[in-house]
Amino acid sequence: MKQFLFLSLLFFNSICIKAQLVSLSEKDLFRGGNINLVKLVEENKKYKGSPYLKDKFEQTELVFRSNRKFQGLMRYHMGYQIFEFKNTAGERFKILPENQFKIIHQRIPFVREKLVLKNHPTLDGVFKLLYAGKNYRLLHYLKKELAQTRKEAIPAPATGTSEGLLPTWIDRSLFILMRGNEGVRVEKSHKKMMKLKFLETNAYKDYIENHKVKLNNAKMLVALVRYIDQNQP
Repeated sequence: MKQFLFLSLLFFNSICIKAQLVSLSEKDLFRGGNINLVKLVEENKKYKGSPYLKDKFEQTELVFRSNRKFQGLMRYHMGYQIFEFKNTAGERFKILPENQFKIIHQRIPFVREKLVLKNHPTLDGVFKLLYAGKNYRLLHYLKKELAQTRKEAIPAPATGTSEGLLPTWIDRSLFILMRGNEGVRVEKSHKKMMKLKFLETNAYKDYIENHKVKLNNAKMLVALVRYIDQNQP
């Protein structure tokens, strides 16, 4: 473990000097080994839409359990659920959040977990941690999938592929509520949410009577869960 941490810290210390990226060779990048860093190759971009949370690379923090922090330019690929790291030479590498560290992207922690849910199959992946209180956690499972249109069942003309037949990145993201080790997928209606009896019912009713809450809106959900968490008997 000590050897792993030493190699990890040595590796990321070479990435960032005073929060600035420096050019690295491929040998330097793979020195971290256990950090699960893999060089990316150009993929086939014959699709519509974007698989990324945001296309632009942004300053992102990697935080170890020891609270050592390192910065680099990254973006999140919602299709593959990986972070892409880019050095000053323009080379891109994929990196996954692991138990040894977390990633702070857009000022919000991203964590890797396996969650068993009451109303949805088990999810094993990367989650954006929106809220963590005394009783509840609210997480966002950011996921995109390539979907084909119905027209693609029709053979393409012999002259070539029509742009209109390209697969499209579709957002399949979910909000997840956790209470200890128990969890549920956030439903699309308040009626279905209350049937789950997962959130304290009286506090839930009190809040939605006085506030318009869209269950697909992150900020509104955070406010709802915080209120229930703070007012639960």
